[in-house]
Amino acid sequence: MTTETIHPQYATCQLDYARLERITTVEKPYRGSTNRYPIESRKYSHKCFYEEMIDGEKVYKIAYGKSWTSISITQEQYKLESGKNNRVYKRGENDYIKYVGEVHIVGIVYPDRSFEFLTDNQHYGVGQGLKVHINGGWLPYIGYIRSSKKHGGVVISRRGSNRTDEILHPVFKGLRIYTDTFETHPKCQYKVVGYKTVIKNVREAMKPYEEAFKITDVMFRNMEINSILDIAEELHKDCDKPSYTHPSNNYKIDNELIRLSSDLSTQPLDTAIKMAWEYNLNSIRTAVRTRSHSYYTNYNWSTTIKVHTLTNNIKRKFRDALCRTNNTTLLKLVEYEAGTKYPASIWGYDVMLNNEVMMHYK
Repeated sequence: MTTETIHPQYATCQLDYARLERITTVEKPYRGSTNRYPIESRKYSHKCFYEEMIDGEKVYKIAYGKSWTSISITQEQYKLESGKNNRVYKRGENDYIKYVGEVHIVGIVYPDRSFEFLTDNQHYGVGQGLKVHINGGWLPYIGYIRSSKKHGGVVISRRGSNRTDEILHPVFKGLRIYTDTFETHPKCQYKVVGYKTVIKNVREAMKPYEEAFKITDVMFRNMEINSILDIAEELHKDCDKPSYTHPSNNYKIDNELIRLSSDLSTQPLDTAIKMAWEYNLNSIRTAVRTRSHSYYTNYNWSTTIKVHTLTNNIKRKFRDALCRTNNTTLLKLVEYEAGTKYPASIWGYDVMLNNEVMMHYK
């Protein structure tokens, strides 16, 4: 089982196997079922568990609320069910859907006091309500589940006496940990795989552009905000509408930044403004498009643009574009074993289990 022992005071939890087993002997199943029992009070029927047999052993499936999926329906069915709170909607011409709810199975509690997550995705599957219950006693208080932007998604950890993470796991479908120590189960020896910046190589790659960025920084700091916006507006009239910064469009913007970088040495100011425009850095694109509106007549854009940070933000985005387009020399592959507290990374991570990508964390 586990390789480490935790004091019983901290190992107890509502999803403890022995506790759930005891409930099945003292509580009656919910009406209409033979294997559905309450986790807490019977009146909270959306929080329950099911007693089932898997591979010859008795396990308990934890359920919380419902998960909803959409299915296509006909116009006749839409007319028949609309107005009756049946969750039917019209999306377009001859396009009708209905949302169907299913019991949301969160995970499985095994006899060896391990818990396996069965959530389909990190956002809907582990929502705010479920996090509250997990942190509120479903699992031991030494554990903590949360959304961590710097780690790319939902993580669960075991915290030490100084509230630092001793063990850290990304939450994905198939994650199986012991509820008393939060160590991984032998059947779930996953790896977290990602990229790390090779700082020495990145500095070398940025050297040809450093002088141009220094000149741009001095020019930005000595210009009026409206002058910068006038130049941005003039440049925008002669170029195509820039792409939005959705992650799927990053590669397009990266290629555009690399193309623009060839003009940095000869036209540093114009090129830097074009770069800022691509990512709407410091809201420069928003300012150009909205400052003509009467609402912004007397608006002080210096509080939004903040020219003293504009050059650094442009350099940061350009450096990231260089790394993405030259990932063989500027980035190196790193792996972290299960439970290891992995650092933040803007490049994201892949969770690998049995040589299969279980989830991409970004």
